[in-house]
Amino acid sequence: RRTGRRTLTEAARYASRLFGTIGSSDIVGHTFQAFEGYFVADARAAFKLSPHWTFAAGVENLTDRRCFLFHPFPGRMFTAELHWAL
Repeated sequence: RRTGRRTLTEAARYASRLFGTIGSSDIVGHTFQAFEGYFVADARAAFKLSPHWTFAAGVENLTDRRCFLFHPFPGRMFTAELHWAL
């Protein structure tokens, strides 16, 4: 947080390869009902426009990493918010 009016957030998520069988013998990872490792990064910025209004925008999965966690992991996603508070 550089100023009281602006908030910047960066985050990263990592998981090593997971196994779905008791013996950890899964050999295929990039398909439905399989698990594979991933590393994704997210970013978000929020701006206080007035004492009551805040605007925020963000990107999840910046690198558009494609992986499976039992089903396809979502690709890059953009978000925007407009918030009003008393």
